Amino acid sequence: MLSAGAGNDRPGTSFVHNLLEALLANAEQLGESRRVENTDTEEPFEDLPALHNALGRLRRSVKQFTPKMLSEVLYELSLVTWQLRAWFTPGAGSLIVSVLDRLGGLTHRLPQPSCGADPGLAVIRLLEGVVLMSLVRYGGVTVRAEALKVVERILQKRRLPPCSSVRLEASLVSLGGFQAQFALLPSPANLDDSTGESWLRALAKLLVPDDQAVAKSRRTKAKLENLVASVFPGAKPEYFGSAVNGFELGVSDVDAVVVLPPSAIDLELHSSATALNDSPSPLAAPSVSPKLNPITSPKMSPQNLREQKTCAAAAVKFLGEAIRSREELQAYGFTVDEMVTEARVPVLKCMSDEGVAVDLTFNNRLPLHNSQLLRSYAELDSRVADLGRIVKFWAKKRHVNDAQNGTLSSYSHVLLVVHYLQYVGVLPNLQDKNNASEQDREAFGETAHVDGIHDVWFLNPSMLDKDASLWRTWASQSHHTATLSGLLHGFFRYCAYEIAAHSEVVSIRHSSGRLAKDQYFRAVIAAKKAAGLGQEPGLETEVPEVVEPLEPALMSAEGLESDEDEWPADFPDKVDDEDELQETIEEETSPAQKEDAPPAQKEDAPPAQKEDAPPAQKYKLQDKDHEIQQAMSSKQTLCIDDPMELGRCLGASYAGFERLVFEWRRACHLLQHPISSEEEKLQHLREVFSDDPAPPQALWKLEEQRTFPSLVEMPCRKGQDASASSNFDNTARASIKMPIAQEDIGRFLGKGGCNIRELQQNSPGVLGLRLVNADESAGREEAVVRISGISTEAVEACRSRIIQLLSARTPSSHSPKKGDLPARRTWVSGKGGAAGKSQAPPLDSYYSEQRPGKGGTAGKGAAPQLDSYYGCSKSGKGKAIKGGGGKGKKEGGSVKGSSFQ
Repeated sequence: MLSAGAGNDRPGTSFVHNLLEALLANAEQLGESRRVENTDTEEPFEDLPALHNALGRLRRSVKQFTPKMLSEVLYELSLVTWQLRAWFTPGAGSLIVSVLDRLGGLTHRLPQPSCGADPGLAVIRLLEGVVLMSLVRYGGVTVRAEALKVVERILQKRRLPPCSSVRLEASLVSLGGFQAQFALLPSPANLDDSTGESWLRALAKLLVPDDQAVAKSRRTKAKLENLVASVFPGAKPEYFGSAVNGFELGVSDVDAVVVLPPSAIDLELHSSATALNDSPSPLAAPSVSPKLNPITSPKMSPQNLREQKTCAAAAVKFLGEAIRSREELQAYGFTVDEMVTEARVPVLKCMSDEGVAVDLTFNNRLPLHNSQLLRSYAELDSRVADLGRIVKFWAKKRHVNDAQNGTLSSYSHVLLVVHYLQYVGVLPNLQDKNNASEQDREAFGETAHVDGIHDVWFLNPSMLDKDASLWRTWASQSHHTATLSGLLHGFFRYCAYEIAAHSEVVSIRHSSGRLAKDQYFRAVIAAKKAAGLGQEPGLETEVPEVVEPLEPALMSAEGLESDEDEWPADFPDKVDDEDELQETIEEETSPAQKEDAPPAQKEDAPPAQKEDAPPAQKYKLQDKDHEIQQAMSSKQTLCIDDPMELGRCLGASYAGFERLVFEWRRACHLLQHPISSEEEKLQHLREVFSDDPAPPQALWKLEEQRTFPSLVEMPCRKGQDASASSNFDNTARASIKMPIAQEDIGRFLGKGGCNIRELQQNSPGVLGLRLVNADESAGREEAVVRISGISTEAVEACRSRIIQLLSARTPSSHSPKKGDLPARRTWVSGKGGAAGKSQAPPLDSYYSEQRPGKGGTAGKGAAPQLDSYYGCSKSGKGKAIKGGGGKGKKEGGSVKGSSFQ
């Protein structure tokens, strides 16, 4: 049984208190032992006997949970994910799996906890914050297998918020799933597949900028150089980004950096420059106070970095205002779109008179080294640049190339391509220092650290002799026979299913290619401290400050629902963008914790207050663990290591990652189909890049366009063949749009959507059946039904049944016969009619709701005829009709209010 614990009377809190108390004692004992033995290991804590006994008691109590208690415990666990990760043990992982197993075993939806939070969001936070981050790595084979079954059952029963299943299905593979477990998991790509190769090569050639685009970019750069020289004499822009890294598409944007000498960095001059037409150039002005050169300094302190950013922001504003106000500068044809001074890297966004976008930064030389690295990879093998351009083109067509909306930038897509080509052996790792001696490192790369912090070394192939041994080594290890077609298919499958995005960091710098997130962030924090970063308050870092615990109100979906016209009525949980709520959960800081002292040092609270504190407040993490968990909490989905900048991680938001996985799986499925001809392969390739219809912004609308199979086998319905239990199949699929009359919408839907459910149940091979624009059909003559299935025959069969349903009318006289109706029961209510002539209508073969009809009466009228096919007996005139819906009653020789089955 659970003890009173912390004295907090909220249900479920005592369970978490007891769990954290046991985990903390276990961690302290093992941590002390490791300090005494001077062993610094990154392995998780083991289960000591005391913890083992405590977990056993808690596991037995889980079996006694009511649904309400289970909801409370899941919510409380979702608030202490940092502690669960920091003090994780295999036994604790098994206990969490047992709690989630109770959720999967429920026959109804989980009730809300007492605080009013959405239980589905609490579950998904526990899954993505603990199970998929720590248990995947440290849980052991047995615990991972149990977790795999539990997560699969939760997905089967749809216990999670909508628009989260696509990425969680794919994550099942990282829990230990493999081809034999998931029959619908796409098989590994054949990298030597040449089907459609000529079409892809032609596409890659079309994506290369033509002579006109190159000339336009060259003219824009010349004007930009003259503009910069007019404002900052002696300064010249240097270029980076897609225009120079070898992965450009058409007319690429011009990304440039202007390096200003020390005399130009004068904060006081920049801040006081108001009369821009009369003010001198900052380069020509005398420096009021000596400033540190941000480029040649051997090591930049936090104060220096802050000043460098402030100077760059001042230069952005100075140049932007000068372009807008000085006529001689306007002659260069640039229009200022935006002056972004508060970003991590201040940037001036302009547009040339030829329509070329220009992003100008100051003293930010790090991207120059990034572009040189990517260009070196692009020049090693022609397939690298071709595949990179094709993936960038696909991302643009499918609307997954916008980092501001939570997906990935073009730069991040290129990093993924390079990482994948390293993974399959097409590319070497140019930053692997084990491939070069100390002498070669100095001869073939830049050994100086930018700002004294960022290691930008890589082995530059252009500096190698043609007969160098490294060329022969790379050539012997490269996969020469891999085609663009095979690599493209393999890239989509690798990103969708093989990267454990919740627990790993993707890197083109590290030799392993993928690193555990806890190890990665532990190393990053140590490197930043060694460089003197992150020590001074107010210094901007890549990781936003996040402090737990969370306020209960933040877990509630109340007030976050979207408009009715933006969310389908048949979705069980109407929650606004899940990513917005998750980010609120992660980034909200409790006012009581915004003190300068680290959370782990706040031990001066009175004992009574500490005793009543929630678990996350009572069981504090040490400073070191707190920093690591804080960093990990901001990157719980896809995380890509920047190859040059220390501690910078690129990634996707929750909603953005859901969209990315959707598009990866969609493309993989299209390329996975058995191909009978070259033309069929080309058709699938065109569909991969198709934006007709354009991918919708709303995730639930994107789900309506889903064409790939689910990895989770849905349970068979009653009377359904086991082979048809899955929502999707791996064979070819078809879909049609069928118009129906406005007045037939209700007849098509049925009461509570019962007709749609029965059509799906009795239509083998049908994947989806949806009235896609019912909300827009008011006032129109027609609505549209979208039918999708595994084959054209299945879709047409369903269409025929719908036509039969909509064309069924009520004739004046008819008695249904066996064989006319499907094997199902229908309820009909009857009203007493006038004696003599009226007859009951026939039973409709597709409706399960009650339909009013006029029943016959005693005398000359006949009671409704029932066939024995429905399991009822016929009644004669003047007799009450017995049935499950009511009693027959004689009144003046008539049968009134009868109900039958």
